[in-house]
Amino acid sequence: MLIKASEPKGKLDTVTVNGPEDVPDRDAIGWRTHERNVRRLRRRIFKATGEQDWATVRSLQKIRSRADDDSVGRARVHAAHRGAGDPAGTGSR
Repeated sequence: MLIKASEPKGKLDTVTVNGPEDVPDRDAIGWRTHERNVRRLRRRIFKATGEQDWATVRSLQKIRSRADDDSVGRARVHAAHRGAGDPAGTGSR
């Protein structure tokens, strides 16, 4: 007796695996605004580190890790480097 494997149902048969579903076009993103927000947040982290205010450093780092601005910036850098040296964009040749 043969058992037939069932087709994937639900989220298993989608094209996008991770990330938001409503990805904006790269040209539609206001890069300067995002870069300004990230720069300001990094400055605040640097200042709090110099003052050894560790609670503030921790809270600002949490904000930065959850910030859309920082993730969008990382995506822009990754996209800019993709294809620079190798097809996968991993940086190794």
